[in-house]
Amino acid sequence: MKTRRRRERRARARWVTALASLALTGGLVGGSFLAHGTDAPPPSAKPDRFVQATCTPIDSFERGSDSTRFGQLTFLGGCVLGTNSARFGGLSGVEVTDQGSRLVAITDRGVLVRANLVRDGAGRITALTRLRLDTLRTPDGRLLEPSDHHDLEGLALSPTQAFVSSERNHAIMPLIWPAGEGRDGAAPAVGPAIGLPPSLSRLGYNKGLEALALAPASGPLGPVLLAVAEQDPKDPGILPGAYLQEGLWNPFRLRRSDRYDATDAAFLPNGDLLLLERRFNLLDLIGMRLRRFPAETLKSGGVIEGDVLIEANANFQIDNMEGLSVHQDAQGRTILTLVSDNNFNGIQRSLLLEFRLNTR
Repeated sequence: MKTRRRRERRARARWVTALASLALTGGLVGGSFLAHGTDAPPPSAKPDRFVQATCTPIDSFERGSDSTRFGQLTFLGGCVLGTNSARFGGLSGVEVTDQGSRLVAITDRGVLVRANLVRDGAGRITALTRLRLDTLRTPDGRLLEPSDHHDLEGLALSPTQAFVSSERNHAIMPLIWPAGEGRDGAAPAVGPAIGLPPSLSRLGYNKGLEALALAPASGPLGPVLLAVAEQDPKDPGILPGAYLQEGLWNPFRLRRSDRYDATDAAFLPNGDLLLLERRFNLLDLIGMRLRRFPAETLKSGGVIEGDVLIEANANFQIDNMEGLSVHQDAQGRTILTLVSDNNFNGIQRSLLLEFRLNTR
C-alpha cells in the first residue's frame, strides 16, 4: 500500500510540474494547450518513408494495480509511442481499421500518420511497422500551413470517405481517400471546407471542432457525419454538436460537467455515440472520461447527459487524451483505441491504449 501511495504521489507531482511549466511558458490557455509550440520544428515538404517506431509496453492501466476491469471496459494493453522523426507527435485523431491491423492518425500540424499494427497471440499491440508520415496538401497542391488549418483535431474515415476537422478556423474538410497508399512521395490532399451550422462556426478561438465521427449506415441515424465542439463559448455547461444528414445539419447539445472538454467521438457498431473527454488544468491536473449516448437521444432536442463508461485521473496511465477509435476484431469483439497528444514536448507522452467493451 505504501508503495502504491508513493507511486500516486510521484504521478501527481509529475503533472503538477508539467502543468506549471506549461502555464509559465504560455502553453496553457483556458484549460487547454496551444498546439503550435515554439520548440517543435515546422513540417517538412519531403515526407518520411517508413519511419522507425518504438512501442514501449504499458501493462497496467492503473498505477500500482494489476486490475484490468474498469467499469464497462477491460484494459487490453498499450504502449508509449516514439519515432526517430521530429515530425511525429501531437496525435489528435485516430482510426484503427482492418480488424485492428491498420492505424491512421492525424497530428495537430497536418501530418497524416499511417502504420501497420503488430499484435501478439492475446491481441495486444507490440509494434508499429511501415510507419509513414505525410504532410497534407491543399487542393491546389501546397503543403498545409498553420494559416490553412489552425490546428487539425478530428479524423473520421470509412472505406469510401474521410474527413478532418480543425479548430480556430472551425472547418471540416474532406480527405482524399485512399490517400496515396503505395506511391513514393505521394502527399494526401484535403478538399474545400464544407459549410457548417452557426452553432459550430461561431466557436471560441481555441475551443473549436475537436470530435469528428462517421456513423454506421445500419445505425439509427444512418451514415451521417457528426461533429462536437470542445466547449460552447456562450454556455460553459454545454458541448454543442451537429450531424450532417442528407445535406442538412441537425444540431444537438451534450451536457458538459466537471470541467471536462470534448476531444473525440466514435460510433459503436449499433450506432450509439462514444465521446472522449479530457481535462488538463492546474485545478484538476489531468483527467480522462468516456461517455456513451444512445443514438436516438441525439434527436431529442434536449440537453443529453450520457452514461459514464470510464473515468481516470493522474493515478492512471493517461496523458492529454485526444483521439478515439472503435473497431471490431477478428473475434467480433468491440475494441476502443485511444491516443494522446504530447504537444511536441518532452514532458508528455504519445500513448496508445486499448480497451474491450464488455457486453455485460
